[in-house]
Amino acid sequence: MIKHILFLFSVIFLLSACKSKSDRVKPPKTILNEKELVEVLVDLHLAEGVFKSHYQIPDLRNNNNPNEYYEWVLQKHGIEKEKLEESLIFYGRYPDQYKSIYEKALNCLNEMEAQIKAQEQVEQERKAIEEEARLKELSQQTSEELKISSDSDSVLMAQDTILIRQDTTLTEQDTLRTGQ
Repeated sequence: MIKHILFLFSVIFLLSACKSKSDRVKPPKTILNEKELVEVLVDLHLAEGVFKSHYQIPDLRNNNNPNEYYEWVLQKHGIEKEKLEESLIFYGRYPDQYKSIYEKALNCLNEMEAQIKAQEQVEQERKAIEEEARLKELSQQTSEELKISSDSDSVLMAQDTILIRQDTTLTEQDTLRTGQ
């Protein structure tokens, strides 16, 4: 009988130890849930990127201390450092779940990057269109100025021709008068 009880206990123990990968462990209320942790991880990565690339968060200007960037993230989310650490420890015990959380955070960061690149592309295209319009307008202005200049030159040449003809006519008249 003892063998049967030990065998049954062993089977129950083994079955309880075997969980499917899709099983999610519900976190205690004292730590961050998955969605909250994803948001905090995204902001932590952004803060680290900001610090490393020397851009500045307005509240942290002239600050070279990375810990203050992390504290800014914690304040933004209204959590204490200990709560974040407990959350990381908890999810660290469940690697599949933690990996899923981290993948969600990375996907969010990748989406942000894609949006920024798309905005930059739109901005570059807008600038190219504006530059093309500016050059076209400049070209039209130059063309009009050349036409006006050309027209002015034609008028001046016509005036010169008239003056020359008038001079010739006067000279001919003077010759006729002196010859009479």
